[in-house]
Amino acid sequence: MKHLTRRLVGKRVLNEPITGNETTAQLFDKAFGAYVGREVKTAYQIIKR
Repeated sequence: MKHLTRRLVGKRVLNEPITGNETTAQLFDKAFGAYVGREVKTAYQIIKR
């Protein structure tokens, strides 16, 4: 497990729980904060236009 602690050095991402009542836009805003999530969120915003 020692090798894992070296990898977990960044800021911890704490998201709100998903309730199932969110719209797609709300879900992207509150649940996808990491790098890939931001890319997916940007793609969604472009498609929505």
